[in-house]
Amino acid sequence: MSLSRALFGPGAYFALQGLMGLAWWGAITWNTGVRDAFTPDGYGDRYLMHFWLPDLVLFVGASLATGFLVLRGKKRPVVPAAITLGAVAYATLTTISSSFATDSAWLAPLAMGGSLAGSIWATRKLVHAWA
Repeated sequence: MSLSRALFGPGAYFALQGLMGLAWWGAITWNTGVRDAFTPDGYGDRYLMHFWLPDLVLFVGASLATGFLVLRGKKRPVVPAAITLGAVAYATLTTISSSFATDSAWLAPLAMGGSLAGSIWATRKLVHAWA
């Protein structure tokens, strides 16, 4: 199997993850029902908005950059993949701790846990391909 064919899955995953991150930010920005589902009780309506810049740069941006590099056949997409993985791990742990502290907004760690699992899978594929 050629390198580009072997890496299509991880590249497509990261691209899709970045696009879904953009869609999620659009949904929580313009739909209070969606925002409420991800906001822990007592944290206030604006809580999630504190995370927009780091999330758009380190999660969405790095995911899209990784997907672009892989799908365009560029070399060494491991750096943006590692940035994405770190951002996803941090966000996952933050949502878990917030949900445990408030016993609410369990949809957030569920969504981030899925993203973390996918990011681990895709990053491992990229690391093994470039090792």
